[in-house]
Formats: sequence, C-alpha cells, structure tokens
Amino acid sequence: MRTRIKFNIEEKNGILELNKKSGQDANHYCFESISYCTANWGKVVSYDNVDCESDGLHVELDKGMYLKLSMKRRTENTNFAKRRIYYLKISKSNNGIILNSYGRIPSSSGSVQFNTWSNSLWNSSSSDIDHESYVRVIDVFLVRSPSTDKVKTTQKFININEKYGSHCFRDKEFRKLIQSKNVVGLYDNSFGFACSVNDMRDKLLHNSLLENIDFASNNVNLTQRFSVVDSLGNQFLSLLRHIRNSLAHGTFKFFLSNDVNYFLFEDRFKQQVTGRGLLKLETLLFWADLLDK
Repeated sequence: MRTRIKFNIEEKNGILELNKKSGQDANHYCFESISYCTANWGKVVSYDNVDCESDGLHVELDKGMYLKLSMKRRTENTNFAKRRIYYLKISKSNNGIILNSYGRIPSSSGSVQFNTWSNSLWNSSSSDIDHESYVRVIDVFLVRSPSTDKVKTTQKFININEKYGSHCFRDKEFRKLIQSKNVVGLYDNSFGFACSVNDMRDKLLHNSLLENIDFASNNVNLTQRFSVVDSLGNQFLSLLRHIRNSLAHGTFKFFLSNDVNYFLFEDRFKQQVTGRGLLKLETLLFWADLLDK
C-alpha cells in the first residue's frame, strides 16, 4: 500500500535512524510521537514524544519492531489533516533492514485466486449497451484513464489535478460529488479497500463478491459495491486503476437487470484477485462527465 509520506531507515553506528524520505505530502508534516507496539500493532508497550520540528528520529529496536507514528502538520495549509497516523513494520534480512509503511493497520484474511469466478462470465454480455455509452466508457476509463501526473498509465491521461486542483481529493465537496451515486466502499470506511492482495478475502466476502454471482437468481445482489487493493494510496484513483485494468484485460461484463444496465469487473495480478466490483452504467457515465467535463 502506498502512503503519501515515504520513510527510510538506516543503521548508523549501531543506531537505527528513521527519516522522512519523500512523498507528495512530506514537507507538510513532521514527527510528533512514536509508539512501540506488540506484534501487528496489538498493544502499545512504550510511547515517546519527539521534537515536533524533527524530520528524523532514532528507533530503539529492543522496544519493538512494530511502530505507530503520529505526524503533525507543520504548515497552515488546511487542505491537510492536522495529524496523520502511520504504521511501520521493521524486519531484518540478509540484505539489511526492511521497512514497510501503512496508512492503516494491515490485516491478512488471505488472497483470492481469480478462478473463484468463472472465466465464462467475461465471454459474453447479456445486454448490448448503446454504442455511444460503450465508446464513452472505453475512451474515458481505458484510453484516457483519469489519473494524476505521478501515477498515470498513458500519455493521453485525463489529469484530475489539472482540472480540480492538486488537493481536490481532500476537498469534502469534491468527494461528496464523487460519492453522490451511493457506491458502497467509497469514502465510507467499509470493506471497499484492502491494504494488500493478502487481505482481499475478507473484503470480497463481506461485499458478496467472493463467490460466483448467479445472475439468473431473483435474489441477486445488485447493490453498487466494490472491493479493491488500495494500490495508489488514494481511494478513487485506486478504484479507477482497477476499472482501467479490467477493461484492458477483458475481465468485465455489461448486463441488464430490471431495465438498469450494470458493469461487473475484475482485476488480477499473477492469478490473484486485486479488485472486483459492480457499478451501474449510469455511475460510470456520471464519473466520466465529472472527470472529462
């Protein structure tokens, strides 16, 4: 999982030193406190305040390999939260010290193989959506995949920051507009995002996206929902990336139910599911118009 502040750690004279390395938000924050925790951040066993203007601090490994960092905003820019929490895991290998950072506590309910859904799902569509809508979806979400300059996948990309500003995803009104179509998982602290592919099982199970969907059933769940790996450290951008990948690899399906067109998608990496979701075509077209106005 990507985080908006990157950290690095190195050993100097037997002392581990943790520093802010980079990241688009690094200059806006400084260390406030560090907590040493038991395995998987279960309990705090030691807590230290640090210099609020510091960009680096010493880490005492004898206190624990699981760290909880509090970062305090050092600028007056209110587009940034006053405080952020990061979870760091430090481990040693023959190649040196390994540091993993997370924006929330990662869990490991397990990965999911792509064959839990039949490949026959993608071989045909039960609804032929109009040509104009089909072209619009492919053009916006694949050919010109909305993104930012730092994580673009194509030179033709729709630059969201250029249209809405570099801090648009911190704007509550912008986020409210994105979520106005009531998609479960987006900006609602539910089961929409996993920290890694190793925590997809729980997310997919909760959102009824783990087992094959019986489209012939009268009780098929048509709630708009998704579960994806937060691969870009930005919920909406991560969702768009998984939609883009499903279109590129043909793991998507349009179908009609109760006179409503739906879009079913799946993204994979090395035979493991990294994203699945069900959206109304209306929602995709709304987002297309929002991002490509």
